[in-house]
Amino acid sequence: MAPARYLDGADAGLNAAATLPSHRGRGAQSALIAARAAAAAEAGCRHVHAETWKPADGAPNPALANLLRAGLTPLYERDNWVWRAKA
Repeated sequence: MAPARYLDGADAGLNAAATLPSHRGRGAQSALIAARAAAAAEAGCRHVHAETWKPADGAPNPALANLLRAGLTPLYERDNWVWRAKA
């Protein structure tokens, strides 16, 4: 899957990137974040935004950790909503 990047004037959204479980922990997501942010800057964007799953208390969220390491700053938290089909 190609990672998505949405550009709108001075804003860029980093959307829909994933790494296969067998390839995680090798820096691919961090590299994708950096590449998409650099491309957004080259396109004239001044702000980059993303969203990821809010981890449970004490649970890790590698995607969030990667975004924080890339320099993004959390602005707010929202509830996670999960749709479940009727059994």
